[in-house]
Amino acid sequence: TTLVKITSSDASAATKSPLATDLETGTVWGTVYDRTYDMVYSSAYIKRHTGLTSNGIGAILKTASDGSSTSLYVNVESLGVDVGNEPSPRGLGTVTEWSHDDDAFLKVGTVGIGDLEFDEGERVLWFTNLNTKQVFGIKNVNPNSPPTSSSDLVHPTGFSTGNSTFDCGSNLVFRPFALKIHKGYLYYGATCAGETSLANAADQTGIIKRMSLSNPLYQGGFTPPWEHVITFSMNYIRAAHVSVPMSPWKTWYECREQAFNRILVEDTCYSPFLTGLEFDADDSLIISIMDQDAHTLGHANLQPNGTEFISGYSEGDIIKACLTTNGTYVIEGSAGCSYNVQESIDTEIAAEFYHGDWGPVGHNWHRDVGQGSATFNRVANEIIMVAMDPTTHAFSSGLIWLDPVTGDAVGRFEIVEEAPRYDTTAAFGKAGGLGEVELMCSAIPIEIGDRIWHDLNLDGVQDAGEPGLSGVDVVLTDTITGATFQATTDSEGYYIFNNDTVTGDVKYFHPYKLSVLVGQTALTGLSPTSAGAGGVDTKDSDGLLVGPNVEVTFTTSGSGNSNFDFDFGFL
Repeated sequence: TTLVKITSSDASAATKSPLATDLETGTVWGTVYDRTYDMVYSSAYIKRHTGLTSNGIGAILKTASDGSSTSLYVNVESLGVDVGNEPSPRGLGTVTEWSHDDDAFLKVGTVGIGDLEFDEGERVLWFTNLNTKQVFGIKNVNPNSPPTSSSDLVHPTGFSTGNSTFDCGSNLVFRPFALKIHKGYLYYGATCAGETSLANAADQTGIIKRMSLSNPLYQGGFTPPWEHVITFSMNYIRAAHVSVPMSPWKTWYECREQAFNRILVEDTCYSPFLTGLEFDADDSLIISIMDQDAHTLGHANLQPNGTEFISGYSEGDIIKACLTTNGTYVIEGSAGCSYNVQESIDTEIAAEFYHGDWGPVGHNWHRDVGQGSATFNRVANEIIMVAMDPTTHAFSSGLIWLDPVTGDAVGRFEIVEEAPRYDTTAAFGKAGGLGEVELMCSAIPIEIGDRIWHDLNLDGVQDAGEPGLSGVDVVLTDTITGATFQATTDSEGYYIFNNDTVTGDVKYFHPYKLSVLVGQTALTGLSPTSAGAGGVDTKDSDGLLVGPNVEVTFTTSGSGNSNFDFDFGFL
């Protein structure tokens, strides 16, 4: 199983059910939920020792939320997006066989698709191109009408995010991945990774920037004016593993060399990769850091270019950046963003805000167990993070619920069951076995309506003091089925159609017609005013005279996008 649905956001009542298998999706990481169409989108991801489907490295899949179907939505390469070359040869064999998959070793996190993010209101599906270090957006997302060319992209050549020289300095490589839409901005998260022998772990940083989705440069398709949000050091004290008390982040190069040389059978080298962004109730940033090394090793499988087996540990992290009173962000441990706990280790102090990210229960062998993704449930006021060894079992993976204020763990749930320590037939054990976690919120019903008014000064515009017309019948017609529904204006002239008055509910992305019969009793002696006057849609009259009626035709939008701009004036 590659996609799993957890049927309750409450850990104590959670159950899991499969949505898709590896044969249907291959390895995936990025995930979003489209509640309008009740559809899950996931993207192909390069991970060593496990393969993709024939849909390729640029695949974005669509899966029905009940698990009834999975198929290709689009391969972004068909839109002219160069996501790089798939590893080859791979020689993966069966699940019971070891594999080298050496070409994938250096391609994890550097080619293919990174994170996905969905702008539900604008129907844009954003994704990170790890190969060219750009962000792309697919317009007018509809699972029944996939994109076919570069003209279906927000900007055909994509939006550049940054570069190694300007953003990272010498000896470091700029690696974007994470995406998040929040309050009209698209945020991205990137890592300045040490990928050469000249790199110093102390220089590795995380970078977060954003662009306004209403900015005219963005709307015009030009290189967006990314606004700096925060840069923070990844050279902080960690206490990731009980047998390695001081467990600082190392460079990508160091961990690759350790794996090549098989210094440890159970590899406890940790290289940081900023892969997840989220916001809590007070707009603090929740930053998820993947252990990139874990996706290059797998569990009890062959070392790169060698004959001995090795197992990876996915001891990533989750950290906080607080929003200050002047509108800037500071990382935890800074003034105005204090830690929740501190732990003395040798002569150093390891401190963190989210201290509930440990496992397994009863042993506490690992003090940081993040696997690079977290989401925030605003209803329950809880953070849900992807984790290694979240419950009592070792060599497993699942979810941990965190209190956003205290940082404590308030719930735990196992998704991938415990794997035998050296069992080569097992899944991923302590390696990076899970991808992005996404909330599947219910679709929000939509409503249609607004006002019929008396245009006293004959200008076609609703002016202050002009009264509404009560008792006017308005008819909504489904132009596909021909079904009709009626509403009557209230004492102030307002009318509304919603799921209480429309049999079968007001449908998303569906064509309708609103009609008002001019000769009805409530409009005796009145005639339609001019349509479209004044240039302000919320104040003009929308109806055009068609036979005995004034009418307006339209197509609804998606979940939560009600429309209260359909006004009719009479004089």
